[in-house]
Amino acid sequence: LTGLIFGGLNAKKKVNFPNKIGKYKFKKQIKISKRNSKANKMFSYALYQNSKRQKAFAKMWGGKLKDLNYYTLKNETILYTVLNGAIRRMGKSMPKKFEEIIIPQTIAKLETKNSLILLTEFIEGVPVSKIKSRRQFEIYLKSFDFLKFLGNKLSAREKEKIAKRDAKTLIFLYFPLLLKSILTHPRAFFSLLYGVPVFLKSIPALLKTNEITLSHRDLHLENIEMSKNKIALMDLQFCLFSNPLYDKIS
Repeated sequence: LTGLIFGGLNAKKKVNFPNKIGKYKFKKQIKISKRNSKANKMFSYALYQNSKRQKAFAKMWGGKLKDLNYYTLKNETILYTVLNGAIRRMGKSMPKKFEEIIIPQTIAKLETKNSLILLTEFIEGVPVSKIKSRRQFEIYLKSFDFLKFLGNKLSAREKEKIAKRDAKTLIFLYFPLLLKSILTHPRAFFSLLYGVPVFLKSIPALLKTNEITLSHRDLHLENIEMSKNKIALMDLQFCLFSNPLYDKIS
């Protein structure tokens, strides 16, 4: 909530990528083509490379105040570490249908007063949005099931590191998020207000089911990549334990 409030007051601070992060040297700054045109406004991106010519992908937040974007990137650093730890622990006990799914490995995290950088392995692949449509649906459902399965396999200590948004929290956050959406997209004012009665009518059903699973919460076809017969789940900045409807209707 603090990050949400500060987001309206924050100004993106110009921060340069460091020349070196660990054994990796800065190669070039890059732009990411996403369906959300604001992706490049939220974060900056760069390509790094080590002496063995292994590439790494850097995602950086820069700002004067720790806003929602800062906390989502911090959440992503936690998710990559926790989920890859669980995958390694499961080893050969991982169900065969999920063996082809990977999550980028964290290489380094670097934080200063006005910046946060997440450096991960570089995934050389193509978005699932560019492959045959029937296969797209299969990959999407498999990715959804994989996160749900992995969430159930986490230890109590691992689950404590991941935020939760149960039905009561979602209801509490709805109107602050609605206000933020109106301020961010004023032209959609009437469309956003049109959804209010729909949401209010859904509250009883939401409280009754209150199902919680590990949810990506931004699981669209450009956040899933095919790389060397592997399925890579990307951009876990919004991932947490929440209602699975987030991913089912995204």
